[in-house]
Amino acid sequence: MSGNQREADFAPLPAPGTILRRNPRDERSQRRRAPIQTHAPRRALDEVLIIEDAEIWIAAFLAGEGEGGLALADRDLLTAARSLAGPKGGVLAIVRDMPDGVSSAKELAMAGADRVILLGGADTPDCQAENIGKVAEDFGARHVLFTEDAVSGDVARRLAMRFNETPASRVRHLTQQAVICEFDGGTREVHMSPPRVILLPPDYPNAAAEARLREARVVRHVDPVQVDLPGWSIGQVITPPASCMPLREADFVVSAGAGVSDWTRFRMLASHLNAAIGGSRVVCDQGDLPRDRQVGASGVQVDARAYLAFGISGAPQHLEGIQACQHVISVNTDPKANIVSRANLAVCADAQAVMGAMIGKLEAANG
Repeated sequence: MSGNQREADFAPLPAPGTILRRNPRDERSQRRRAPIQTHAPRRALDEVLIIEDAEIWIAAFLAGEGEGGLALADRDLLTAARSLAGPKGGVLAIVRDMPDGVSSAKELAMAGADRVILLGGADTPDCQAENIGKVAEDFGARHVLFTEDAVSGDVARRLAMRFNETPASRVRHLTQQAVICEFDGGTREVHMSPPRVILLPPDYPNAAAEARLREARVVRHVDPVQVDLPGWSIGQVITPPASCMPLREADFVVSAGAGVSDWTRFRMLASHLNAAIGGSRVVCDQGDLPRDRQVGASGVQVDARAYLAFGISGAPQHLEGIQACQHVISVNTDPKANIVSRANLAVCADAQAVMGAMIGKLEAANG
């Protein structure tokens, strides 16, 4: 028997029908003696996949600016474009510039970009939409994807107007055959064929990114289109005062209730404070304020940073309308009024007297 051979190697075979019992200690010993693999197998990510003639092209406009690399929203947008293009399709990453040079090109390659198109021309939304449309036409791109934010959304809708079609927005599901969009706060869904312009929300549920390194060949878009928009003067525009601002948009609201009798002083104070005017249901029912100024469950629910209430007792419907306000200040003669328990600051005094004192202080401060 050789010194490298063990007695167990020459053990007789078990008889037919014999049930073999596992030996955990022997299994652990065999795992310890197994050779350790020092070199990992070659991954698909190490091989660059080059596509010359793609069956379809999917374009993605990358407008985000990541700190030291590709923005997360842009990376997600390329993942969605890669999924939409399929294994034989190509992805065009349309960017305005390449701030980090080689590092950005590598990130775009890892994110799934086959071509990187550098846009030229002005950075106005109209010029960008025109140049992106020209790129899409040159490559015959089936779809152009955008992130649904203020900057990209503006360019996307201008591009959709150029294509004379309606873009898909608030997308929750996207395939080559169909797109599902949400409306009315997610209570209604619309199924349609994917249009040419598609806006994906930042929280779009992407699948895992493809583990292949793409070429990301940089192509500079030559002969950019400059769009010169006509301009004309319409004269001086008189903007309405802050008191007429819609209550839903107001950051500061001065509101009146049944305890307000001097409406001239009330409106003067709102003007000095540059605040929107609101009121309780009682004063709107009396005709002292129009119906669109009513604050409450049956009126407008406000989320102002500051809400200053004069002579409002605080009915449950009114308190429901100001529950999202950050700071509530109440001026009321009744210290047991419901609004006092909601207020961050309560002044127990006559509304007319407090308004007059505030106007005097404001006028003195403003010279």
